[in-house]
Amino acid sequence: MEFGAFLKRFVGAALPALVVAGAGFSATSANAQNLEVYLSPPAVQNTVVSGALIETFERGPGSIGASGTWNIGNYTASTGSYDAAGVYGGAGRTGYYLGVHTGPINVAVAPGYQYLGFWWSAGDASNIITFYDEHGVQLIRFTTADINALLSGTGTVPTVGGSTYPKASFFGNPNPPGGNTGEPYAYVNLILTNTTSTFGSIKIEGSNFELDNLSIAYPTSPQSNWVPVTTYPMALAAVNDAYATPAGQTVSGNVSTNDATPSVGVTPTYAVVTNVSHGTLTLNSSTGAFSYTPNAGFTGVDTFTYNRCRTDAPTVCSLATVTITVFDAVNDTNSTLAGQTVTGNAASNDAFPVGSTFSGPTSSTNGGTVSMNADGTYSYTPAPGFSGVDTFNYSLCLPSPNQAICDTATVSIGVRPDAVNDTGSTMANTPLSSSVAGNDVGVQPGSTFSKASDPAHGTVTVNSDGSYTYTPTNGYAGPDSFTYQVCLPSPNQTLCDTATMNLTVRPDAVNDTASTMANTPLSSSVAGNDVGVQAGSTFSKATDPAHGTVTVNPDGSYTYTPTNGYAGPDSFTYQVCLPSPNQTLCDTAHTTILESPHTVTYTGSSLK
Repeated sequence: MEFGAFLKRFVGAALPALVVAGAGFSATSANAQNLEVYLSPPAVQNTVVSGALIETFERGPGSIGASGTWNIGNYTASTGSYDAAGVYGGAGRTGYYLGVHTGPINVAVAPGYQYLGFWWSAGDASNIITFYDEHGVQLIRFTTADINALLSGTGTVPTVGGSTYPKASFFGNPNPPGGNTGEPYAYVNLILTNTTSTFGSIKIEGSNFELDNLSIAYPTSPQSNWVPVTTYPMALAAVNDAYATPAGQTVSGNVSTNDATPSVGVTPTYAVVTNVSHGTLTLNSSTGAFSYTPNAGFTGVDTFTYNRCRTDAPTVCSLATVTITVFDAVNDTNSTLAGQTVTGNAASNDAFPVGSTFSGPTSSTNGGTVSMNADGTYSYTPAPGFSGVDTFNYSLCLPSPNQAICDTATVSIGVRPDAVNDTGSTMANTPLSSSVAGNDVGVQPGSTFSKASDPAHGTVTVNSDGSYTYTPTNGYAGPDSFTYQVCLPSPNQTLCDTATMNLTVRPDAVNDTASTMANTPLSSSVAGNDVGVQAGSTFSKATDPAHGTVTVNPDGSYTYTPTNGYAGPDSFTYQVCLPSPNQTLCDTAHTTILESPHTVTYTGSSLK
């Protein structure tokens, strides 16, 4: 008798994703061994197994909805409905059955059951039903065409007890008798034997799928009047794996470690179905051991699939996926100024699985202070006075339970000297010589200073030791500035900083002398010999004379009146300030007046 056409054996298993980060894993699978399939006698439309839970679908016609609960478990559906049983031949003329128009309908079977049965009208060859174990491993998949192939033609089929049934006795709907005589009708029984596996779920799909009296039960034995369709070896469950390795390093493992343990005498074989895309792979066909080496420069996720097949039934296989995460701790760079803290994130350019952790030291190679967080962020403070290149190493480790698998990288921090802004002051037409180096931080012996930009109102020469000479433009008074750069000595000559020298060029109020006759006022100007006095500058009296009075006007003109009868020397001071916004740039000078009873002569000499 040809029974093999009934079953189309699964050669791959769609496994649920395992969240396993890294090399090493933890999963269990059923010790699956055998699945037996039987047909009940002709015209039997319900299970005869004692204690079975049965979904009769006696709920009335209409849509089944997107999800719900049946007696055997919960379901989710795309499309479907309950149809009156008499239309196509449900199990009982007054009952209802499940009519699936397109599907699929997925049924999560209540846990722990090793028997499953259902009544099936096998008239439409496009109907498909698939059964999975509790781990999602496909057990068997067949269509109504398979039943037609089994029962069509003349002859008989044998029972477990040795009797026979004519094939023709399965054709025609028992209720109503004689209906749809061109179609076979059968109650199908599935039993898991010699295994700890249980039924997990059912997938029903196709068009005009008619099913009724879906039942589940605890372990049972076949009835003597059942027709043995086949006793078919189950696929040896293959379970997804996940590994990880640092970039450029080979990882080795064994895909069989978490796969189902085969029964005594059954030896599995292993074969790559889809190869890796970003490396090289070897897989031992006998043991399941493999090694994988990522391509140079690759980081990310690579995968391969493999079949685990029975040696006694080479086409009976389970498919699983191995995911390999290639992680990489990549060297980092950062920079800061001497004495200043800098923060960064070592994780920003690394490749790693979610849940990985970072760790680092508390001090750097050159005595800096380091604080690294588990997410890869860190802070670094250089040692006092240090400038140059400092480094520290950190570790990137996979999540638990693979926290011992790590990669390391180096953070290099360029600590630049800190060029601090300076101020300087001079008089108009007066060069200024000084140094920009005095307040700079982290300047090492051999560091070099240079001019970065010129002043707008003068010239400057910056020497390599930081000394400089600034000469204001002739007659200029007001603010000016130039920038300079300081760089560390070789080999760190690229570690530099710039700062600004802010200069103030004050107007130069030059001392004056004048003379007058006793009892005779003197009107003159203090502005004539002053240097760098810009248009809009203002003059004012700073101190009074001792032997008279003076009025100093904003333009520098003044009137001095000696005390009546006084003859001799006298003096006052005045101030000249630049116009806004530089009104704070000022200078003072003295005006000396000689009073005589005779003619007063203006000497024109200048004293400071």
